[in-house]
Amino acid sequence: MRELLLVRYGEVHLKGQNRPYFLRTLVNAVRRAVREIGGNVWISDSRIFVSDARDMDECIRRVTKVFGVHSVCPAIEMEKDDFDAVCAQAVQMMRPLSGTFKVNARRSDKRYPIDSPEINRRVGERVAAGEDAASSWRALLPSLTRRGGALDCLTQEDVSALTAFFDGLGADARAGQEALFQTALRELGRLEAEAARSGAEKGRLYATLGLLFGLMLAIAFV
Repeated sequence: MRELLLVRYGEVHLKGQNRPYFLRTLVNAVRRAVREIGGNVWISDSRIFVSDARDMDECIRRVTKVFGVHSVCPAIEMEKDDFDAVCAQAVQMMRPLSGTFKVNARRSDKRYPIDSPEINRRVGERVAAGEDAASSWRALLPSLTRRGGALDCLTQEDVSALTAFFDGLGADARAGQEALFQTALRELGRLEAEAARSGAEKGRLYATLGLLFGLMLAIAFV
């Protein structure tokens, strides 16, 4: 999963047989615009994409000034085989926003088992309904635990403990949620003790996570 920019263009569609030339010219202009900030530009299925820029906000500012660009929007590149993760990511991206919305999928791979109208319907339903903590956690887990990610030092046992915690959030009444927090704190304490034997750095991480769980518990049940 990585962050991209999707670049849309307009006038180049009207150039007839000269269209490939004008499209190459536009792609080269976008490349020049983002070269200083490390942007990588390519075209796929008649779409222009930009990735790897050191500052995406600055990248957007630069690309929108390129002649021939119609609009620019943030995008996330994901594995298409995990449709639930795609839906969860859509919910995450829409969460800070409000108002009406429209899902407009374009299935370039006609072998994909879900057609465009069905993608529109399913994603739209998930975005409209919001997302639970467990689905959000599972969607973000690959990026958090990959090399260099915020939680890349966790073991599989650590990840399983956190996944069990998020799976139980909101699934029961108050008493059940209190028990879930207590169980999570006990498990975290056990893992912290093991971490203390294997290294101080990981122990500090567990101590921080324990404090966060404690604060969540206090906020949730005050």
